[in-house]
Amino acid sequence: DDYMAIVNKPPGIVIYRAEGGRGGGARGGGHGRDTLLSALPYVLQPPKLSGVWGQSKNGNGADGVIGKNSSEGEIPEDVPLKRPQPVHRLDRPTSGCLVVAKTKAAAVHLAQQFEFRKARKTYMAIVSGNPKLRSGDFDGISTYGDGE
Repeated sequence: DDYMAIVNKPPGIVIYRAEGGRGGGARGGGHGRDTLLSALPYVLQPPKLSGVWGQSKNGNGADGVIGKNSSEGEIPEDVPLKRPQPVHRLDRPTSGCLVVAKTKAAAVHLAQQFEFRKARKTYMAIVSGNPKLRSGDFDGISTYGDGE
């Protein structure tokens, strides 16, 4: 719709570029521009509030950073973001639904729902073999593909 989108993120895709010089990240690998964030403006329709990313009909645009340019407690003006903004993260090996905001107000409201645990998340896993327990908690570390 004009305020948000739900994106089906496949495993193996990163959402944000790794921190560090030239996308190098802490491990030196980096993701460059091969991120979900860089693809979103090309695959999602901009809000009908403007017709283009980052500009409302009155010429105002949001900075694309959740919560910036609004006083504390104040509901931000509902202007389109410069680019669609994920309001939570999914790790690279994880597939699933990613909530993406298209306007500044939607970004603030949706991020608050995740921050205050109003959004309900459900996880499922695929296991290999025959588990001994029928239910329980898993506290181990899982790997993806070649152990990255």
